Amino acid sequence: MTDALPELRETSPEPSIWPLLAAIAVGATFIGSIFTPYAVVWGAIPIAAALIGWFWPKGTPEDEE
Repeated sequence: MTDALPELRETSPEPSIWPLLAAIAVGATFIGSIFTPYAVVWGAIPIAAALIGWFWPKGTPEDEE
């Protein structure tokens, strides 16, 4: 009890470009929506692609054990 050894350790995610791409796509969609409502329709495509890339399951060392 006094040693305070962890039973489980969570790993941090690896650095990725996907959050930046998602932010750029959302920003461009917001700016485009000021000028035309079709920007929301066409902007949803790159946003969806960036979110799919971001949340796609990746193999981790814990999965290999």
